[in-house]
Amino acid sequence: DGAATNIYAITHRNVLASLNANSGEIVWRQTLGDNEPIGTLQLRDNQALTLSGNNASSVRVWDTATGSLKWEFAYPPSPGYVPGSGAAAFVDGNKDVVAVVGDSFVRLSADASDPLWEVALNGTATYRRIVVQEDVAFAIGDAARTRKNPNSRVHVVEVNLATGAVVKQYDMADGAALGSKSLVVIESKDYGAYIVWRDEKNIIWFIHRLGLTNPMWETFHAKSVQIELMPEDMLTSTLAEIELDPGLNDNTPRFAFTYTKDGKTKTLVVEMFHSDKKLDMRKVVGFRSDDGVVASFGAANKSLDAADSLRSSLSARTVDGGSLSWRIYKDKKEATHSG
Repeated sequence: DGAATNIYAITHRNVLASLNANSGEIVWRQTLGDNEPIGTLQLRDNQALTLSGNNASSVRVWDTATGSLKWEFAYPPSPGYVPGSGAAAFVDGNKDVVAVVGDSFVRLSADASDPLWEVALNGTATYRRIVVQEDVAFAIGDAARTRKNPNSRVHVVEVNLATGAVVKQYDMADGAALGSKSLVVIESKDYGAYIVWRDEKNIIWFIHRLGLTNPMWETFHAKSVQIELMPEDMLTSTLAEIELDPGLNDNTPRFAFTYTKDGKTKTLVVEMFHSDKKLDMRKVVGFRSDDGVVASFGAANKSLDAADSLRSSLSARTVDGGSLSWRIYKDKKEATHSG
């Protein structure tokens, strides 16, 4: 959040809380009902957005300073709801919210009692991610498996933000799934949004730009960012998202790549960039993570200093509960172990 003085968290006991980042003391907390598990938390412009409920039906926007409720929308129970579905995101530069609630994709506003638009999803997928890019929004989910197509795959619905008209919808990434260790969704202001994945028996990355279906994907070999990689290293490698909010101040899509070579586990932070108008990737920093495969990444304290040098403090939580922290500079790298 803008002030960078508080930490905001949700718990399995349906609690939304603000903690003082220095002391750990609770600044405020809100406890929702027994049937309101919180599945989404997003921060923007001194607001916290939550999506809760057993059928992902309650959207709320909170004041991050006081914890007071600013506005809410309760969607009626939907018979077509797909268990596990539900996502919400702020519309950049606007107080509106787009969300998958029940079996619908909707745009909500504090100034309207009804959705500005609503798109029926018809049980086509378990939607767990929303990406907002300029004038469109994408609902992304694991496609429903059918007798005709029993394989896992990702389904994308692209909608015009202003009108709610469906621009296109399509399946992609056969054999992959959201939340797996072989697929990440990454986004940024300047570069757009992408899905990167590796097939189970493949050593290359497939890269799909959301909304672009011709071509559906490009391919990239990780050896270009880490020369020591061999095919057997790639076959057991994993990908993880770095939780950078593109609505704040991050303009570079990044993800984490972990592999094991000669009994040593290593993790790289990889970022996308354009070289001669072509998509390329490079290693930002790498580190040993032998105490366990990196399970998740977080980001905080992103800012631009007077020299316009990007500073990111990345933390990696390992499977044994330890944590590692690094501060990354554009013109140099500094690595420190914090626990």
